[in-house]
Amino acid sequence: MRPSTATSESLTAGTTGTDLYGERRDVLVMRVDGRLWDLAREVPEGATVEAVTIGEPDGLMVLRHSTAHVLAQAVQQVNPDAKPGRGSSRRERLLLRLRRRDPLHPGGPQEAGEGDAAHR
Repeated sequence: MRPSTATSESLTAGTTGTDLYGERRDVLVMRVDGRLWDLAREVPEGATVEAVTIGEPDGLMVLRHSTAHVLAQAVQQVNPDAKPGRGSSRRERLLLRLRRRDPLHPGGPQEAGEGDAAHR
């Protein structure tokens, strides 16, 4: 198992977050010089790299954000008229807003409702 923090000075050119943390199922993204990066990206020379796990606030935020995208895509496959709106990811929940054309009022979109799944 690799350490949770690494300095890229000791890494070979072309090393990605997947190379560093791919064996760890708890790592969602990496923090490179303080910013969140996808694991597929190459780590630049001289950067400080840390694993971001699901147990950390940043990891949970990434999980909720990604889940909202997957859920929106699934709804659009079932109902192509549904359009994702702005939702929010709060500390204890995920809010996804979808808009669709109302069959009773075909002139404009109406609020389709809110899916509010509590994550505790």
